[in-house]
Amino acid sequence: MKRYLFKTSLSALLIGLSLYSNLAVAGERVHRYTVTVDDLLTTIKVEACFEGRPEFALVAESLDAALALQSAEIKSTGKKVTPSGKISLHDLGENDCILYT
Repeated sequence: MKRYLFKTSLSALLIGLSLYSNLAVAGERVHRYTVTVDDLLTTIKVEACFEGRPEFALVAESLDAALALQSAEIKSTGKKVTPSGKISLHDLGENDCILYT
């Protein structure tokens, strides 16, 4: 069961990482991700910070990743973000971050 939870959580992490790699290859703005994994390998916390104002959403690349998402909030305001298959970044300000678990 732990292995499944970790695999599912890892899928959630890949939501952001796939976006990062696509933007880096394109030579566009570079964004910063800070990832923390708990000692039991059951929870992954991500702080995704964006240069400028993001005009896109974080989209799960698998159904497991969308199901594993526990919470998301805007760092500067603490406003909760309710994902619906993706995490909208529309409400983020300039150089803001989103926190998701």
